[in-house]
Amino acid sequence: MSTLRRLSSLLLSVFIAAGAAATHGQSDIQGAATLRDAVAKVERDTGGRILAAETVTTGDSRIYRIKVLTPDGTVRVVQVVGTDDANAS
Repeated sequence: MSTLRRLSSLLLSVFIAAGAAATHGQSDIQGAATLRDAVAKVERDTGGRILAAETVTTGDSRIYRIKVLTPDGTVRVVQVVGTDDANAS
């Protein structure tokens, strides 16, 4: 693994950890094939308003990080595990 790739992975890990630490109420939801599917799932499960959404890829793994404002006013970061199945939701 090149030095640049290792540094990029380290910075990404730090970014993810910092984002999670700065936002209260992080939780995980299993399985979504696309970012759009993940956003829909989080909206449905929380009843909240999506503030931001991103895809984080490390190696062969894909995680969708979605920041949501819940109906009670809490900001949460929800991580949805990416799947390869186009029918997962």
